[in-house]
Amino acid sequence: MHDPERCRAEIHLLGPVPDIDSGDSIVVGPTPVTNLRISGTADVADQTGAVIRVYIDSVEQGSGR
Repeated sequence: MHDPERCRAEIHLLGPVPDIDSGDSIVVGPTPVTNLRISGTADVADQTGAVIRVYIDSVEQGSGR
């Protein structure tokens, strides 16, 4: 991360998009290969495009399986 104070992620969802509003807490992961977990706050949720933009609070990597 070049600037943790300004990091954002854009999450593309497959399937139905949950009802998410700006300011809601979001946790994604762990991912299957790298075991990453991203925590943050929703900035914009586009239910029609299945995209959520998130301000990242933390990125953690687990120890594996």
